[in-house]
Amino acid sequence: MVTRKLSDKARPGFTRAHVPSGLWALVIALLCFLPGDAFPEVDFWAINWEDKVIHVGVFALLGALMV
Repeated sequence: MVTRKLSDKARPGFTRAHVPSGLWALVIALLCFLPGDAFPEVDFWAINWEDKVIHVGVFALLGALMV
């Protein structure tokens, strides 16, 4: 009878494990490289706070995918 250790458990390879976070990081990078003059100038106190929540969500998703 052959027994398997917990460490012998099948795990995804490096590439398969990191493709989702790599693709998401690429999407974020492409959006961050858009020219600043393409966006309207906004007063700090008039910032749409929903936009900040979206940014937190986008980067939180990246962090979760990386884990």
